[in-house]
Amino acid sequence: MAQQRHPIRHHRHPRLTPCQFYANVTAWRGEPDNHANLIPATRQALENTGRPWVIENVPEAPLRPDYLLCGSMFGLNIKRHRAFETSWHAHQFTSPCSHHRDLLPFMHKGERAYADALGCYWMTSREAREAVPPVYTEYIGAQLLTTIKDAA
Repeated sequence: MAQQRHPIRHHRHPRLTPCQFYANVTAWRGEPDNHANLIPATRQALENTGRPWVIENVPEAPLRPDYLLCGSMFGLNIKRHRAFETSWHAHQFTSPCSHHRDLLPFMHKGERAYADALGCYWMTSREAREAVPPVYTEYIGAQLLTTIKDAA
């Protein structure tokens, strides 16, 4: 039976703040200048809305790391660190990473297994390369809802 694709809502447009400008893999391939640094303009545009916002990128990006999440923190069998800056200047209260030697590191090989480990069964392997694991989005969304409730 083929996996069914599901529409999902993203907390950001997938090309709004692409990670390639800061990603280590880009530097290894010698292509950093082929990618724009959109983080400062994105941050300013989001701040101007006056609404809650989240920016996600690789840990090397110049974000205020309100959250630094890894798949191993949520029981996923992957090592995928992602930094999140939020409009509400969050403080992270999660368990630390639990890396073990059988974790799947992100590499551009074995991507189907990696996509499945992310919990992105409906995505193609290529789509999953830039995916934010759904469990990260659920976690950040829950933190936002708590922040809004506490402020009310």
